[in-house]
Amino acid sequence: MVTKTTPRKKAAEPEATEAPAAKEPSITSKMPDLLDVVVEKTGQKRSSVKSAVDAFLAVMAERLGKGEDLMLPPLGKLRVVKQKEEGGPLTLRLRPHNPDAKSDKNAKESLAEADD
Repeated sequence: MVTKTTPRKKAAEPEATEAPAAKEPSITSKMPDLLDVVVEKTGQKRSSVKSAVDAFLAVMAERLGKGEDLMLPPLGKLRVVKQKEEGGPLTLRLRPHNPDAKSDKNAKESLAEADD
């Protein structure tokens, strides 16, 4: 008995895709570096800058711990997205301020035709 075999079709080979680009390591600025920049920009003494920055950060931590949103121009809006337990770690979201973007109201008004 003669058996006839048909050639098997090769499975489709996956298309070659580029490997995802390696993520750039993030740069972390620490408090002494930030203080140096503020001292340079303001011309104030380091001790007064440090006390002001420390007080500001303490107030931010207190308000965020209560679940308050912070509107901090020119930085943007900072809000608590998640907190698993009271006094536990916070997950924050920053919506950067974009001074070039128009509000929806202004955008609609600029698109409307003028009535004569």
